[in-house]
Amino acid sequence: MSVIERLRRKFRSFATHEDGVSAMEFALVFPILISVVFLSSGTFDALQAKQRAAKTVDALADIASRTVVMDDDQRDTFFDAAILMLGRHAEGAELDIVLTGIEYNQANDVMVVAWSESFNDGIALERDDELPAEDFPGIMDGEMLVIATFELTYDSPFFGITGQQFTFRQQATRKPRFINTIDYDEPRYD
Repeated sequence: MSVIERLRRKFRSFATHEDGVSAMEFALVFPILISVVFLSSGTFDALQAKQRAAKTVDALADIASRTVVMDDDQRDTFFDAAILMLGRHAEGAELDIVLTGIEYNQANDVMVVAWSESFNDGIALERDDELPAEDFPGIMDGEMLVIATFELTYDSPFFGITGQQFTFRQQATRKPRFINTIDYDEPRYD
């Protein structure tokens, strides 16, 4: 019997044996299943962070539009409320919040920044900056819009190994509820 025939017999007997097949299948499939679980958990977590960011900016614009006079204490309260609404997604995240009041100037057909306040070094607009009126919903001369802008850079705990970051930018615009304009008690730009 030649060496080649002996090898063929060994390989035939090896192909017909089923000992350890289940363990081999498990070893091949298990890493794929674990990856699917972590990726789906990470995706769900990112979607939940985005949804919370959208609800937070919407609520921030809404409560700011209900105030009659804005001041530093109310601004800080609004920013603290936004952080509480984000819950665990705010922990360790880069968070920029900008709350801005703009008025319509019909003579020049522009929106003029009345006040703008930021949290965590967000980029506040400068007082008297002009913005094109077509970018905003129609309002009458002298009326104001409150704009809340929110940017959250979030590191998902499930993607921490790969360094995956998610950045969500949301914006909400509201008209003041009870008056035409909201004055800032202690103007920042004097």
